[in-house]
Amino acid sequence: MAQELEVTPIKSPWKAETFKDKEMTPWMPWVVPLESTSTYTAHYKNWGTQRSPSCKPKNERVATAPFNARSTAQDSYLPWDKDGRRESCKPLAKSLGHSKFENSTTHRDAYRPWNVGKQASFKPQQTTLEPHKFVARSTHQDSYVGHDGVEPRRPFLPAETLADKTKFDGISTMNAHYLPWPVQKNGMAPRPVPQLDLGGDPRMPTGTTAHRDAYTELRLPSGCKAALGVQVIPGKFHLMIPKGSSIPTKKSGIFTTTADNQQVIEVVVIAMPDNNGNPDLGVELGHFPLGKILPTRAGVAQVDVTMNLGLDSSIRVTAHNRQNDYQVSMIIRDKFKYLKFER
Repeated sequence: MAQELEVTPIKSPWKAETFKDKEMTPWMPWVVPLESTSTYTAHYKNWGTQRSPSCKPKNERVATAPFNARSTAQDSYLPWDKDGRRESCKPLAKSLGHSKFENSTTHRDAYRPWNVGKQASFKPQQTTLEPHKFVARSTHQDSYVGHDGVEPRRPFLPAETLADKTKFDGISTMNAHYLPWPVQKNGMAPRPVPQLDLGGDPRMPTGTTAHRDAYTELRLPSGCKAALGVQVIPGKFHLMIPKGSSIPTKKSGIFTTTADNQQVIEVVVIAMPDNNGNPDLGVELGHFPLGKILPTRAGVAQVDVTMNLGLDSSIRVTAHNRQNDYQVSMIIRDKFKYLKFER
């Protein structure tokens, strides 16, 4: 049996004095105050609108010259002389000549009517029937004469057989091999597999198969026994892996600096008995620093903290700085495997 490690719970906040000026804060988008002014409002002022003059009749301008209602169209296109008598467009009346009118034309002289003879009728001639009697036979009947000695058709029904006098025993390999498989419960003795009573006959099948022997019972891993997270300012717990999460699991979060020109962040891994439990029962599992942070104002640097919980109850914590692609990792094994909380 493995030796249990003693883990002393640390009161909240966890080592706040030790990690002074190295705390980290969950990263949030930078809030920029809204500036309601723009170049449009600064350059384009409201212009004064000129009041239009009144359109009443008393305000009309007095004409300086009389209005001439004529136009260039009227001056250019003058009306025709109406007094002159127009000539008629009708043809002059002329009398017919004294010669006699001939009603013949070249068309009539060239095309004479043809003398078409009487067309013969297209009707068939009437024929008389043959004097012999009509026989209802054809070449088909004369060519295909029925054969003698044709056997009658036999039925397709199976022939009846006598019943089997052997008694049916009701035992088969299906009944013997596929018996109900008992589902074992944790902490209980395995139940015996029911066996088929074969009467001691060695020739009959047994109740075990290669399929049953190959597949044994497997116990699924339980969920995470504690809530895992990191410490943030001011000594608060930031949850990353909730309690009861299926194993293996992986969670990550984005964090940033707390003070201006901060160049080091201390990543403190904390285990809690519940997701929203008492902060005084939190246990520190480990911590490591992440340096090489460019000095800038607070809240600009972005650090990705990833927590990976494996099947062997090991925790791998990785901190990655996005500014210079620098990262530091830490692995926690036995300290979380044998962790126990005080009640």
